[in-house]
Amino acid sequence: MSQMDPGSTQRDEGRSAYGRYEENRSYNQQGGTYDDEHIDMLAQRLSQRMGQSQKIYPTTNRAASAGQRLALAIVSVIALIPLTAIIMGISTHAEFPWIVTLFALGAAYLTVFLINAVFNALTHK
Repeated sequence: MSQMDPGSTQRDEGRSAYGRYEENRSYNQQGGTYDDEHIDMLAQRLSQRMGQSQKIYPTTNRAASAGQRLALAIVSVIALIPLTAIIMGISTHAEFPWIVTLFALGAAYLTVFLINAVFNALTHK
C-alpha cells in the first residue's frame, strides 16, 4: 500500500474539477433563455441603422435668452465707443472732409446694428 498524505485527496479532487465546464443552470431555471435568432435579428437591425448614418441629436433650444441679447447689445455699445474715437482721431489727423468721417461712422454703426439684427433674427423663436 502506498502512503497517502491527508491533503492528497483534496488536491486530487481540486485537479479533477479544474478546467471542467459546468453549466450554470440558474438562468435557465428561471425560464429565460437566449434566442440566437432573435439576437442575430437585433444585431442586423442595429447594423442597418448604423449604416444609414442617421445621427440622433437631442433637440436644442436655439433661441437666445433675453440676457444673451442684452449682453450682445451692451458689448456692441461698448465696442462703438473706441471705434468712434478711432474714426474721429483719424479723420481729424488726416483732415478728411466731414462727409467722409460721417460715412465711416455710419458704416461702423450700421455694421454693429446688422450684427445685432442677424443674431436676434437667427436666435429668436
